Amino acid sequence: GGGASSAYGCTDCPKLIPKSRYDAISTFISDHVPDGYNDINLVQNAKVYEQLRAAGIDELLARHYAHLFVRDPLVVYEHGVEIDDKTRSDHFENIQSTNWQTVRFKPPPPDSNIGWRVEFRPLEVQITDFENAALIVFVVLLTRAIVSFNLDFYQPLSEVDENMQKAHVRDAINTQRFKWHNCADASRARADGSSCSKHMSIDEIMNGRADCNYPGLIRCVTMYLDTVLPAGAERDRLNEYLEWLSLRASGKLMTTAAYLRRFVAQHPAYKGDSVVTQQIAYDMVRHTEALNAGEVRAPELLGRFSKQRFTDDECMRAEPPIVQRERWEAARAMLLSDREEAAATR
Repeated sequence: GGGASSAYGCTDCPKLIPKSRYDAISTFISDHVPDGYNDINLVQNAKVYEQLRAAGIDELLARHYAHLFVRDPLVVYEHGVEIDDKTRSDHFENIQSTNWQTVRFKPPPPDSNIGWRVEFRPLEVQITDFENAALIVFVVLLTRAIVSFNLDFYQPLSEVDENMQKAHVRDAINTQRFKWHNCADASRARADGSSCSKHMSIDEIMNGRADCNYPGLIRCVTMYLDTVLPAGAERDRLNEYLEWLSLRASGKLMTTAAYLRRFVAQHPAYKGDSVVTQQIAYDMVRHTEALNAGEVRAPELLGRFSKQRFTDDECMRAEPPIVQRERWEAARAMLLSDREEAAATR
């Protein structure tokens, strides 16, 4: 995006901001972060920074918000221009909520009993409820394990950016290696002058790596659950989530992206020209709907956790739903007719 509006006093902002609004975070705000880990160039709104510091905001938090406020507002509603900033946070949220970074720090609204929140935002929406539940539950449990065991996985933001770039490569889960701090007690290692950083696959990050005595994130969560929920039906369901996630991380189950790419590539209407036609898109939506409803199985995506509404034999014979051509063509003809009619009345 371009430089921010002079309304925010950012007349000296550079014309080029290195990152988009949709990117990895650019600064840590915790005072527990090791020195030197905020190691990337941080574009800031100098006037906002000075205003926050003068109001008693600590340096790290002031830098964070001064960075967000280099942006222009994307949307301004007529009824939200002239408001009392002492009682409403609309102007603040106009910038805060239009920076879609991987983590968002959310202060409570004025006169609200909502607490201080942190959103973890890089997760992709999955096809099925089971997958989405597994990922959300895992993130929550991992935060609990980190706090409970005082784990330290901090790494310099330059490495975070490097990892995010690699994560966008096709089939990154199977082909890329990511910088990862694999010491459970990284703070002690830093004090000793040793390095905990290694290039690791997603499989190793999630499932562990024996040669460096790193248990993996899933094992950390399992150890935490052993202390708070050792058995029972709830634990059985959580174990299913962790098992599926372990298989996905190992590459034994396909990612959503790989599964949908294969669907397009194998579709009879696909011509190998990177064009996803309306017919292909419609079929894909119908297929994912049927998959989530348990009307078709996808063991390569879900393993043994595919929903089952039929017997195993019936499920294995079920084919992905093909477009209902007559219904689709009728809907398309109606749409074109409506457009022509609207054009004729203009």
